[in-house]
Amino acid sequence: MGLSSTLATVFIAVILIMGFSVNILVILSTTELLRTAVRDSVTLNIKSLHESIEIKNIAVNGSTGVITMNVTNSGEYSIFASKFELIDLILVYRNARGILHSLWIPFSQNGSSTPYWRVIRVLFRGEEGELVNPLVLNESNIRGAWDPQETLEIEISTGEVLNDSLYVFMWTPSGSKASIALSP
Repeated sequence: MGLSSTLATVFIAVILIMGFSVNILVILSTTELLRTAVRDSVTLNIKSLHESIEIKNIAVNGSTGVITMNVTNSGEYSIFASKFELIDLILVYRNARGILHSLWIPFSQNGSSTPYWRVIRVLFRGEEGELVNPLVLNESNIRGAWDPQETLEIEISTGEVLNDSLYVFMWTPSGSKASIALSP
């Protein structure tokens, strides 16, 4: 009996050591995960503090469901064209029957599906054109960057008749928001 109780004690000790090792590994990996999450959150918050957009000059063609507006990057950072698909554009409107709708509009430079929003042209200080990181607006491969102080003239197509009362909300990939209301 002496040998079996010694083996049982060794077996229990090995199991306890393995259990403690697993707990320590879990704690260390959780700590690393939290450290990474906090670092990424701080980076995103710092970026969003220095990123800003403004919506101006909105025009609605209610019969075609097309809206054009100018959006200016008034912040300190460029927004790369590869991130345009991450920009959230939400339209709240009443259709021709007076029914209130809320619609998320995806980015589609070629406008192949409705609804969509796309970039028509880029303005710098009110004139067409840009100096740094020019946006290439061909339908198959949009590239470049929307730099500070540049204005995008964008087109939004809903595919249905709109009345004159609507709200447009736009969020950048890092969370900066701009909105505009148009009332009759």
